[in-house]
Amino acid sequence: MTTKRLPKKRLRKGNLIIAAIVLAIFIILLVSLINFINYLRLDMVRAELGTIDTSMPCQVVVARSETVVYASAPGQFVNIISDGEKVKAGGVIGYMSSEGDSAESIPVSSEVGGLVFYDLDGWEEILTQDKLLSMDWQQVFAQMSGEEQPENDDATAAPENLGEGRKIARIVDNLADIYLCLEVEDSILPYLNEGRVDLRFAELPEGYTLRGSIDDYESLTANDRYILVRIGIEEPLLNELRYGSAEVVGETISGVMIPKSSLVTDEQGNSGVYIKDRKKLAFCEVEVVGEGEGAVIVEGISATDIVAANPTHAKVGQKVY
Repeated sequence: MTTKRLPKKRLRKGNLIIAAIVLAIFIILLVSLINFINYLRLDMVRAELGTIDTSMPCQVVVARSETVVYASAPGQFVNIISDGEKVKAGGVIGYMSSEGDSAESIPVSSEVGGLVFYDLDGWEEILTQDKLLSMDWQQVFAQMSGEEQPENDDATAAPENLGEGRKIARIVDNLADIYLCLEVEDSILPYLNEGRVDLRFAELPEGYTLRGSIDDYESLTANDRYILVRIGIEEPLLNELRYGSAEVVGETISGVMIPKSSLVTDEQGNSGVYIKDRKKLAFCEVEVVGEGEGAVIVEGISATDIVAANPTHAKVGQKVY
């Protein structure tokens, strides 16, 4: 019995067809794998209903009603009133101790009543409340932040335990208003509520804000960058703080919340997000109505939509699973 051999051309053609089929299957699998990897990079998340407290960062300089106490004699000052304790007007806060055969202790008293503090920064007699409206706040903030050296050495000089007449303590009138000067990046006007402003400090308990009032903020600065805020309550933090950071707290906005990273801008300059439309991506324009630290409240999508939280490589029509 004999077998017929297939012509070589037939064999070659069959092999090419099989190779083409295998290559097509490989390409389909490769494309599917690439699409799936790109899908995983999108980090699809569901929008949700939420609330955001709008806020604006600011720098703060504190101006207190405080009186400096001077050494009544040369020698070592020894305090008998602890830091932060109250003293009455005329009360003794410590004494000057001299050395030698004629050693004696000379009491040091306070002319006014209030809280005693021994940390001196030289600004006690510069940031007085009668000078606040005429102060060059741009220069003050530059000096506080270290961008500029102060012209007055007293503003940074540490107190030295030397002779008579040196500064040794400060008395804070805890019953008087404290003034804060805020340096803001943008206009503070949208954050004002009938002349009131809420401030949040990281050093204060979470959710606790200080409410201050702005009497005549337009007279302080034309561009609203430097604003004087009067605090009418006693807050221990402000008795020791001179310069620091805070947040101006705005209104609470509720609505559809998505990650801030979801926002993109299309070629026409429209702000929007990529959402899952059936099994493909679609671009949907949104309007941001509230912005938090890592999330935004938007209008234009619903709380049931699924958005791409990392849309760097996203495109319209891209397959999602």
